[in-house]
Amino acid sequence: MPRLAYLSGAPRLSTRPEAEASGPRAHVLGVIRGFTELGWDVKPYILGDDLPGWVAGPGSEKAFSGGGLRTLAADGLRLLARATVPHRALAQTGTQVDWAYERFSPFQSLGKAYQAHGVRWILETNGVLFLEAVHDRHNLVLWRLARRFELEAYRTCDVLVCVSDGLRDAVIQGLQIPSSKTVVSETAVDPSRFDPSSTPPRRQFDGFTIGFVGRLYIWTGLELLFHAVAQLDSEERSRTNIVVVGDGEAGVSLRHLASSYGLQDRVHFAGQIAMYETPSYIAGFDIGYVAPVPVEGLGMYFSPMKLTEYLAMERPVLGADYPGIRSIIDDGNTGFLFEPGDIQSLKAAIRKAKLAAPNLGEMGRRGRRDVLARHTWSVRVKDLISDIQSVLTSRCPSPGTEG
Repeated sequence: MPRLAYLSGAPRLSTRPEAEASGPRAHVLGVIRGFTELGWDVKPYILGDDLPGWVAGPGSEKAFSGGGLRTLAADGLRLLARATVPHRALAQTGTQVDWAYERFSPFQSLGKAYQAHGVRWILETNGVLFLEAVHDRHNLVLWRLARRFELEAYRTCDVLVCVSDGLRDAVIQGLQIPSSKTVVSETAVDPSRFDPSSTPPRRQFDGFTIGFVGRLYIWTGLELLFHAVAQLDSEERSRTNIVVVGDGEAGVSLRHLASSYGLQDRVHFAGQIAMYETPSYIAGFDIGYVAPVPVEGLGMYFSPMKLTEYLAMERPVLGADYPGIRSIIDDGNTGFLFEPGDIQSLKAAIRKAKLAAPNLGEMGRRGRRDVLARHTWSVRVKDLISDIQSVLTSRCPSPGTEG
């Protein structure tokens, strides 16, 4: 039986149900599930599970973000973890593993300690984190030091796993990482958790409803949706409802924006919910919304997990026409695509969705069938293992060696 050490050195990432970073939590559990279903013996070390609950619990993002002394203190915690956590990880998982698979987080390089024992270090990145911190998240003060450590980790690992083609291009072209050590593995979904046959819908409105699930950052694209719905309903004297599930740094400004557009009776902000409630909220949508805004200077490299979650719940998707979304959504069959950032294109897509209301159920069922065939964690990890093995066979004669 092959053996895997799964590693995370992020203080705010926890697999506890109350963890505020629910997307990363689901991704970690999904990857572990995929390896386990394929017969791997997975030994995890998740730093956030070892720390007090408040570090990763509700309100933790606000407590550690925004700059200033609190964010600097969080940087100090990460630096302390960099010095101490690799030894704790080794003690917990042991070195009798085939691969050390690490989800990258700022300042961390747990897998480097495994390389010293002859174990291959597979590093997964979900974004160019030091740049996101500067332009969007504002959750690092020592970002120049974080940049140095991030580049060092990308260059030292044996294989770098990127969650999208766009991210792979960004690390190759922008950070000069050799293409020969990179692979792409997009996010996926657990169809047993997101199962419409066992999930009663939680509807907030009787009429046509567009729904969004996720952390409320400035890149969600919800501003464009609010603007489009306000214009559309005014022009056509119709009513389109919106449900926003989640919270985050942009939550207050989005609430103010909805009111400024006169949408306060048509936009329901559910706030932060328990993870087990997410499927029932999605079941209450008519269509799910995915339209992330590109990171400044890097383009659109996100791989939104909500995309496959909507489809798994048999909900078509209203999505911005980026390559990573277009590869999953069949326009007119499992969803409706619009030109990114184009309000007229979005309005046209909403009109199409409303006209197709009688057919949305069948569109959703097609979407779930496609998810089961192509986008479960076991399917995704099976391809990932094959790609990693190809890289390891073709390069890296010894752990950490550039070829």
